[in-house]
Amino acid sequence: MRAPTATARDEPVVCVLDRAYRDIVGKEPIYGGVPGSTDGTILNSRAGVPIVTCGPGDIHIPHHVDEWLGIDELVEATQIYVLAALRFLGIAET
Repeated sequence: MRAPTATARDEPVVCVLDRAYRDIVGKEPIYGGVPGSTDGTILNSRAGVPIVTCGPGDIHIPHHVDEWLGIDELVEATQIYVLAALRFLGIAET
């Protein structure tokens, strides 16, 4: 079992993801937690890297035999990731 993580909302990675989500989806992101763990959990606990778990699909079905994801959700998530990454790197305006 891995320890839970928390990242402040004023961390740059949170800010760029928040803004990218709002710009692509047109809604306020939902903040909360996710069940389970990610590689980010390890990066956070061992190296102090601020993380955000953000992705498409139902948070209760990852890694199940019948896991699935709608193509539209995949496209939307990809757009969010690209925009957030470009902004985080200073390549795109915020």
